Amino acid sequence: MGQGAHVVICNGTSDDWELYNTHSYQMNAWDFPKKISSGETVKIYVEWNQGVWTTESDDQGKAYYKVNGKRLLIHANGKNGFNIKIKYLDYFSDYCNPDQDFDLGWHHDGDMLFILSGNDNCRYWENSGTAKNVMLDSRSVIGNKTLKDICIVGSHDSGMSKSKLRTAGALDCNTITQTKNIENQLNYGVRFFDIRPVISGGNFYTGHYSKIKKMGFTTWQGGRGQSIENIIDNLNSFTKDREEAVILNLSHAYNTDTGNSSYKDFTNEEWTNLLSMIKKGVHSLYQAKEHNPLDVTLNDLLFTPAKSSVIVIIPSHVAEHNKKLSPAFVSIDIYDEYSETNDYDRMKKDQLQKMKDHSRNTYFLLSWTLTQDTTQALLCEVGGSSIIQLADKANDGLVYAVMNGVDPKIFPNIISLDNITNCNPALLAYGINMNT
Repeated sequence: MGQGAHVVICNGTSDDWELYNTHSYQMNAWDFPKKISSGETVKIYVEWNQGVWTTESDDQGKAYYKVNGKRLLIHANGKNGFNIKIKYLDYFSDYCNPDQDFDLGWHHDGDMLFILSGNDNCRYWENSGTAKNVMLDSRSVIGNKTLKDICIVGSHDSGMSKSKLRTAGALDCNTITQTKNIENQLNYGVRFFDIRPVISGGNFYTGHYSKIKKMGFTTWQGGRGQSIENIIDNLNSFTKDREEAVILNLSHAYNTDTGNSSYKDFTNEEWTNLLSMIKKGVHSLYQAKEHNPLDVTLNDLLFTPAKSSVIVIIPSHVAEHNKKLSPAFVSIDIYDEYSETNDYDRMKKDQLQKMKDHSRNTYFLLSWTLTQDTTQALLCEVGGSSIIQLADKANDGLVYAVMNGVDPKIFPNIISLDNITNCNPALLAYGINMNT
């Protein structure tokens, strides 16, 4: 027995991959398919050989593929710790050539993702790397498209990478939804942020709260996360000298200074104060003018002239009251219906069906999140599943499930996730964009 994981390969090229040679030494599992068809995503289980009498550093496997006559190698090597690499044996493009080897790394019990898309435009981001310039890197593919025509990555309860001033029943395990702050999420390729503003101690923060009614009593449980001021600093640091579109979706706004049993929705004045703060603080704020930002091509939005653009979505009633602050803020309908289950298979089936039913006609958000049940929320600190643990379970199955559920007309505009910790979702979105 030994450590095992899956290599997930998405063939986003117009050609089939043909296996022409494979061999392994001391690998318990190394069985690659003879053909990976154009548009197909496959999941291959790989297992190293470990044991008292085994020299693990000798473990290795090789699988050679031809793509339209060009060769690439998938190579497993245990010499310096377990690792999977992609090696181009012929020239594919400037980004995929024999001078470059790409590490997939090793994720025990997880997925190592590789997507090859296009013919002369193939790209790859390492799992351990960043996707700071995901839109600029994709310009040749998405430049003439609008935000309605592409897929981007979103984070759910984006500001909740920390939890402060929690209520009595709130814990890290039932309050924290992300382990990276907004700037780190941006670096991993997140471009849509679910910002839930609250007033706490007279200042603006993000928050994660639930209203609970039991035995005639009402209580709010949760905690506050990153401050809005800190998020603005994160945005400005990231968007400076960069050509990326970022969407902030503001919702679930509560004043928590009114008492634990009586949190109040933001008043019009409180909304105006928040929006004024954002308008004054965000350096690359989108100016809507007469255009819905979803109808503007990325070339016009970002690349001519080169600039970043931060789009802020607010509820329609807030937009109506704050017309004087326009055109900095827009109201956009988003299809966003989560599955409200902690069962991965049920969530997957539900979200893929919703994508099939609604993505053609709406700005569609795929809510790839699992929700704690009451027992998990209460007992997560003593053995129950935390939000982060549920997120990791959902995220491990993301790429294979979604890539096999999309086609050029059925795809998510936003893939919304908890606990985004690498570039895999951004690479998934890139692969979708290359084939839609």
